[in-house]
Amino acid sequence: METNQLPVQYITAQMDSVRKALKSGCRWICWQGKDEEEAKIVVELCRKYGATCVLVDRPEWVEATQADGVHLTDISAVRSVRQQLGEQPLIGGTATTLEEIDALRKATADYLHYAVYDADNLAGTMAYLTAAEQHIYAQDYALPLCLAGEIGAEKIPALVAEGVTAIATSATDVYPSKSWWQIF
Repeated sequence: METNQLPVQYITAQMDSVRKALKSGCRWICWQGKDEEEAKIVVELCRKYGATCVLVDRPEWVEATQADGVHLTDISAVRSVRQQLGEQPLIGGTATTLEEIDALRKATADYLHYAVYDADNLAGTMAYLTAAEQHIYAQDYALPLCLAGEIGAEKIPALVAEGVTAIATSATDVYPSKSWWQIF
């Protein structure tokens, strides 16, 4: 699945949350669970709902579970995991600085979570996000960027109004309504 088709990612390690998010329209799960058998179930659920599933920090499970890819919190692992898994699986990473964005791009990541969200400082969050987007554009990177954090449903409209085009969230209040998954 193409990364540019999936503007809202849901990050969780709770099976019940996966089911609720998928039933309400979520189409991208970042699974943080620590059990391979559970990961297989999550991938099967994602297939049933036509959703993408990446495993957080579990590249060794991608083949066995048939997950769409892996999200790595250790930027230095991206290049070796890409060599191990090949070009097909999605590989994402988390960045908090422009230098980390550069490192993810050089390591051939497919997308990134920009973890600068501050619920109490929308202006500061947007300044960081704008700087990251300008940096990506200036460097001519084709690297989709998701604002990442525990972004609650009440914050999404203001972020969209400010120009945010993709979100990775672990907040549980976003999945009761289909509208949150289709806001972009």
